[in-house]
Amino acid sequence: MSGNPWRQVQQALLYMIGDVASVNPSVALDVVIYNDEASLLQYAGSYQEAVNRVKADGMTSFAAAFSCIKECLKTEIQGTPVSKTVVVFMTDGADTCNRGDDINRSVKSWKEALARLGHEAIVHVVGFSAQHDYNFLGRLRNTGTTAGLFRYTEPSDGTEALKAKLQELFDFVALSAGREVEMLMKLEGEDRFYTPDGSKQTVTIKGEVVVEEQEEGNTEGAAAASSAEGQKRLLVQADTWVIMADPVTLPQVSITLRMQVAGQDLELPCLVKEMSRELVKEPADKVLWAVRVLERNADSLSVRLSKAITSDGDGGVFDQLEKRLTRLQERVTNVQVYGHKGINKELRRALLEHLKELQGKIDRMHSLVADFRRAQGSSVSLLAKANDLRFSTQFTKSRRQRIMDKRVSKNVSAVQEAAAQLSMLRVDQSETANLSQNALDFFHCVLSQYNVKELLEDPDDNSDVLGFGLAIRRSEHALDEPTLLYIHGVSGSLVSRTSILEALEHKIQLSGHLSAHGGFTFDPDAELGVATVGQAREPINSWLPLYVTKSHWDRVKLLMAPSLGYLCTLDPLGFDPKQQDVLLMVLGNMISRLDQDTTGQHQLRLLFAFHRTCAAMVADFNMAEAVEERVQNFCSSIQGRTKDVLVNLYTLIGSVVCLPRETLKDIFGENGEKLGSFWVSFVAEAYRRAAGQMFKDKSDNVVDGLVDLLLHGEGQGVIQGGASQTEAPLSDPTDALLARCRQVASCSSTQPIKVDAPVFDPAAGVTAPEVKVKTSRKVDRAMEIWAKDKLGCPLSKKDDVTAAKKVVTRWLDFGPQSVGAQMEGEKEAKKDDYNPELVTQSMLNTVAQLQGRLTPQLAALPSCIAFVNHWVSSQYCFSEVDRNSGLAPETWISGVKEAIKMMYSTLAEDEGAGPEEMSLGTNVDEGEEDVESDDDYEDDDDDTDGKAQKRKTRMSSKKRARFHLPSLLGLVAPGNDPALLSRALVCQVLCYCSNSKARQAAKTGLMLDLGQLDAAASPAVLTLQQLHCSLLQRREHVLQAMIERSIKQRANYCMVEASTVWAFIGYLMNTHKERDDGFIDLIKMLTSPDRQQPIPLVAEKVRILVTGQYEGKAVLSYGNVWLPERKYSQALAKVVGEEAWGEIEVEVRSNVSVHVYRESDIPNRHGHCNSNPYIPNELRKRLGMPLRTLQNTRKGKKRR
Repeated sequence: MSGNPWRQVQQALLYMIGDVASVNPSVALDVVIYNDEASLLQYAGSYQEAVNRVKADGMTSFAAAFSCIKECLKTEIQGTPVSKTVVVFMTDGADTCNRGDDINRSVKSWKEALARLGHEAIVHVVGFSAQHDYNFLGRLRNTGTTAGLFRYTEPSDGTEALKAKLQELFDFVALSAGREVEMLMKLEGEDRFYTPDGSKQTVTIKGEVVVEEQEEGNTEGAAAASSAEGQKRLLVQADTWVIMADPVTLPQVSITLRMQVAGQDLELPCLVKEMSRELVKEPADKVLWAVRVLERNADSLSVRLSKAITSDGDGGVFDQLEKRLTRLQERVTNVQVYGHKGINKELRRALLEHLKELQGKIDRMHSLVADFRRAQGSSVSLLAKANDLRFSTQFTKSRRQRIMDKRVSKNVSAVQEAAAQLSMLRVDQSETANLSQNALDFFHCVLSQYNVKELLEDPDDNSDVLGFGLAIRRSEHALDEPTLLYIHGVSGSLVSRTSILEALEHKIQLSGHLSAHGGFTFDPDAELGVATVGQAREPINSWLPLYVTKSHWDRVKLLMAPSLGYLCTLDPLGFDPKQQDVLLMVLGNMISRLDQDTTGQHQLRLLFAFHRTCAAMVADFNMAEAVEERVQNFCSSIQGRTKDVLVNLYTLIGSVVCLPRETLKDIFGENGEKLGSFWVSFVAEAYRRAAGQMFKDKSDNVVDGLVDLLLHGEGQGVIQGGASQTEAPLSDPTDALLARCRQVASCSSTQPIKVDAPVFDPAAGVTAPEVKVKTSRKVDRAMEIWAKDKLGCPLSKKDDVTAAKKVVTRWLDFGPQSVGAQMEGEKEAKKDDYNPELVTQSMLNTVAQLQGRLTPQLAALPSCIAFVNHWVSSQYCFSEVDRNSGLAPETWISGVKEAIKMMYSTLAEDEGAGPEEMSLGTNVDEGEEDVESDDDYEDDDDDTDGKAQKRKTRMSSKKRARFHLPSLLGLVAPGNDPALLSRALVCQVLCYCSNSKARQAAKTGLMLDLGQLDAAASPAVLTLQQLHCSLLQRREHVLQAMIERSIKQRANYCMVEASTVWAFIGYLMNTHKERDDGFIDLIKMLTSPDRQQPIPLVAEKVRILVTGQYEGKAVLSYGNVWLPERKYSQALAKVVGEEAWGEIEVEVRSNVSVHVYRESDIPNRHGHCNSNPYIPNELRKRLGMPLRTLQNTRKGKKRR
């Protein structure tokens, strides 16, 4: 042993000497170092230096080690009573100096020497590395008078693993105050012991003999158990579980002790004198008991699972154990360690550690079950090759790994059943015979050169089907939300399942998994994994099947689960029903890629073939109801559109075109007249999601500043306070907006689009009113009487309460009247005469700039609109495709082409320029830059890196025109003002860009559905009016707050000048209910350095303000105290004096009921909680508590 393994052993030795043996004075520890010779480690001085000086070299001689240990034992027992000898023998291999007979003789001599010691001797063995002799070490642990333990660890396990093994052994040594004995226990009646092997009437368990001190006064039987050391007794401690048939009565048990003394086996029957029951009553004890039960169940289940796997027994038994594992996971998940009385922080931390270890055991069992199920599936021909291509990865979150393991164990039986059904399928020969030549030419695998007929009739492979290739990227999120797959490209090449699996296998063997399929990555700029390329050298790393014929679809249905499982999770057994939505998402993505110039017959044939596949899936996989509900919810409410409900908008496009004809008529009308509302809602949601990415970290004031500019124009917003229109309104805002959009788009190619808008400040331009302050002895006296009467304090006969209340009322009414008169002009200036249909150039500039920044792939929307509108208004039926050998009829192809051409032509006319003159836009692929360089056209002979397809994608993207928001809205919502609708849409998505804001606003009616085009009142106008009123309300709230603050300033002056405490309390109770801004103004007045005259009764006033009480009665903030910040504490101490402030602070902070932290006792961001409250050092000095240091403060924060 040398190098890193020896350094691990050295560190473990340091732990043994320093942390184990040195803390127990009753333990004498010797360390013997051996190679071909053995010697005693001398560490009289520093044991760290002694251990670090030891070098690992030479050969290995067990005989030398045994001889040295025997000499050590002789030296130790001379003149010193020894009760037990424990040897921990550690080796990294076999004896390399002695032969077998020599070793056996040395072992025999060693065993005799241990027997002659006259006391118990135990030999524990630690095998370090895989080269140790297991049989020899097993015999070695039995050489003592009592059998020892055997532990094994690998060097790769690390120092902590070796240390843990040694700690376990030394814990065993420390606990063995007596000795280990066996206990034979037998239950009478129907009660049974609970064991991992099941319930038993008789069990043998091991107990530990310990010595217990007798309690004073309890001398019964003490004479028999007494010793020279005093009143003690021997106990055997052991734990076991009993399943009671009747929980009311106690079980009847007989116990026999078994032990070995002087080589003789003894059995000692025991008399059971007493049994007792302890009920678990306290909530904390119940949680502890529940965790113990879960640990027991986990250990038992682990044993049973291991036996079931190793014995390869009944599958039904394994299924039952798997269900138990699921129930165990649910129970562990539902354990509540917070909110229970009696569970303090230390106990909670221990419980959480136990639960963490328990969850680790359960995770290992999930992995064990998944591996077993996967091994079962490997014999299924359907999974044989796909299992070999499985990407073995460890997910970053253990929850996802558990999900994956559960899927594997659940899906194996379904795949086995599918394989059995697949073997019984028979191909309809008449169906394949009727396939046209066009169909055979189209449905042709470019890799195997087999057409669909040859694939179906191949006698050697009944699991091969035809599909098409894709290039995708996937992150771990795809495990939870499969439609988050990123479609890099859709190949026009058709390939068979067997061919794509063989291509993946070849690329994996050649370059690894990541090079073949990319694995799981969050980096959009990471190199795309490519397994093969298509006919146009487009990259392919994944695959989806096609319908083609009925016989072909029968195969595809059985192969769908493993195909989708591998597509989404890179594991054929990772299938989940949610992954079926991936086909709808891919269909929507394919529709968005249609273009008037590049879309040809082959692309549309493939699109309709996959369209047929998705429609068949919806019908045959019982998805029709869920798909219809998705579309209905999207059309009917804003809550049905947010990303938490509909992750990918392309899924919605695919869902719409896969609905039955009757359902489409019910949703969109007989002739699709409701499609306009659908597309306005679709565009609004797409914009809202784009805004969520752009403004997720922006403050509300930044967003409101933009909204103010969109609503009112430059210089006329709520925060500008303009009363008259200085910017001329536009007569044709739509044309002006389109012109500005094109101008912004042309500039965005050279520099980023900047949106300049002032940050919304509702207090801008508003000045606080002047307050005339004066004191009145009459009012002061009235406040005294009012306060005493309010708090129930005794009054004198001269005190007229009724007159005092009238004076107080007049004083309170005068303040708002005087201040409100000054603010009346401000409110008049804001008289609401807002006209949402009045549009200025600055408004349109902001709309154009924002739509340029927020554009959510608008280049893809015309294709989606054209295809969906054409499909909904047509009467196409997939029976026509089936009759045409799986190919879409020519009328379908020409109809879609014409619809797309008309869509682009109409948009070009609305934009005012031909397609060749319009600004170039981005491609459908997210993240692709629309910038050409000479590097894009370099020759490249590598067919597998996908660079050629990337060049082609960029070149084809140049043929796409950038269309702007007003054009699209004018197209899908004719008869509505595009400029007005664009302003309303942009304002709305800015205000409700997050999912939570959108749901809440829709629920309360603040967010209107802009897609309700047939509403009596225009939702666009109502939206702008609502947002205008919202900004005005914010302004009015600020004005009202200023009025209230000004009124409080008048009262604060009176409080500062009050010459009696009761007058001060009267003003305080009438003015301040809580410690708000007005209260802070009062504190600033009390501590102002500019004041020349002393403040009357300042110390008493400060005490009342800080404590909230006077003479035990609450006068402020319900009697709750105030813990001022450091700056206020220092200022108040300067005003009242250090001594007086110290007394006030002690009074405040010694009241433990003042501030209660969270009930769970979890520290806050400063590291404080109920068990560790914040107490400043000034107060600690006065209370005699230890002072907090900077190091302690950091530890408190780090503990979180």
